[in-house]
Amino acid sequence: MTPPSCLTCSEWEELSATQNGLKEWEDRKLLALAKRASRRLKLPETAVLAPTRNGLKAGQVVGVLVIPGRTLEILPKIDGGDEDVRVALVRMLAVAWGLRLVAGEYASFRTQHHDLLELLIRLFAERMLVVVKRGLPRRYVALQQDLKLLRGSLDVIRQFTHLAVRPDLLACHFSELSEDTPLNRVLKAAVARLASLARSPVNTRRLAELTARLEFVGDTSDPLREPVQLDRTNSAFHDLYRLARLFLAGDWQSTTSGRTTGFSLLFPMNELFEMFVGKCLKRALAPQPVQLQDTSTP
Repeated sequence: MTPPSCLTCSEWEELSATQNGLKEWEDRKLLALAKRASRRLKLPETAVLAPTRNGLKAGQVVGVLVIPGRTLEILPKIDGGDEDVRVALVRMLAVAWGLRLVAGEYASFRTQHHDLLELLIRLFAERMLVVVKRGLPRRYVALQQDLKLLRGSLDVIRQFTHLAVRPDLLACHFSELSEDTPLNRVLKAAVARLASLARSPVNTRRLAELTARLEFVGDTSDPLREPVQLDRTNSAFHDLYRLARLFLAGDWQSTTSGRTTGFSLLFPMNELFEMFVGKCLKRALAPQPVQLQDTSTP
């Protein structure tokens, strides 16, 4: 079962305000959030949700919309109960975005009575905890410090200008391994965002532990523009990076007081299905070429 604050519907389904307990202000906020998300996805404003006489009607876009106190989950219109459809949607997303899931993860999803967002948060948090416990990716960072003992090389110019009257200090220039890398900053931004969205106590605890383990990683004002380099040295984090970008690409608006007003994680079903089928065909028919339409990833 999903929590009472979460509403679940399928594509093209109408949500009656009276039957689902949606308040008028919730209708307005969900509709405004859906319009912003539609523009971000370069779709008509009513592609996600359209107003009706009795409430709202979902379009052909799946995913979640979150406003304070309420989550709306839109699932694909396929056969099966909600839990089976969620698992199917997670599988489609995993294939479409190149995320490698194992059979055990799919099986565990069926026992978790949560909405799609909580399932994806759980997937991200569990995977990240496993790899972070082995150590965060680090890189050498050039540092300049004035020390009492020489470390690295001496900055001669600074030594005989700025420190000319401080013979007790040496202008040192050296490199040090740091966890403050672009990749880690993106992951930290994703953890912070998810911590504000998670409702499951288990997910909340996992994200709190991740926050503590990322203590020495800096913050970023624009995580989607961080110059991340994926290579063999950080291969264990490649899937996590894709998931992080998926969460960070979601719409997020704040008022001047800092209160969050909405978050969305949405996927046009036509594009998602085409990507899923195309990737499956590529695997089955490789090395024969399969041409997909141009669809942008987050």
